[in-house]
Amino acid sequence: MSETMTATGMLTGVGIGPGAVRYLTLEAVEALRAADVIIDVAGPRTKESVSERVIDELGGCAGERVHFVTPMSKDLAGRSEMWQQRAREVLDWIRAGKRLVYVTLGDPLIYSTFGYLRRELLQLDPQVKIQVVPGITSFQAAAARTGEPLLENEEVLSIIPATASAAQQEAVLRGTDTAVFLKASRKKAALFERVNGALDAQSFLYASRLESPDELVATDPIQAAAMPDTYLSLFISRRQNHDL
Repeated sequence: MSETMTATGMLTGVGIGPGAVRYLTLEAVEALRAADVIIDVAGPRTKESVSERVIDELGGCAGERVHFVTPMSKDLAGRSEMWQQRAREVLDWIRAGKRLVYVTLGDPLIYSTFGYLRRELLQLDPQVKIQVVPGITSFQAAAARTGEPLLENEEVLSIIPATASAAQQEAVLRGTDTAVFLKASRKKAALFERVNGALDAQSFLYASRLESPDELVATDPIQAAAMPDTYLSLFISRRQNHDL
């Protein structure tokens, strides 16, 4: 079969939100229940698949379950080779007429491995059919816990990985009003102090493992800094508006 032959099936990237069935959109539910193959993704050290749990709780998903182990290696060549192999596997299914769903926490287009797979698939076959079902992000769900607005008027929001360098973070903070830091699991106290100070923050919110039994939420940075370090964590800091 030619590498450029147009696929007959399709791939759908589905965002399932922060980890609860109630955050699924109607379009996400429809895609999950219609899928022939549902691909769940996790790292090699992951003990629990949140995506798998949500799909099980939803019910009515009869598609074949496939679990991709995707280590986020710093070896870019090795990582690219791995995604090329995954893309070849997925393309075989698509060309067999299968409807595939690739599930991700939050939204498929925000810090998601779906982007790697999509890129490699389009390299193999530019005509392959791919669609995206957006999902509710973790920081939206976290903000809903307190009801504190993320943005008003002409304010600017920035999403920053806590793994970015201090110089990168500071450059972004100079031009933003609300900062969302993802994967804020290490050296939290110093990070909170630096960010809240740079923004002269009027509000702060820390959230860890949303929707899990051990969910933690705090609006006090001192209390948040004392909480256990977890990978699925974030915090939101909002600049003081001195015009109000």
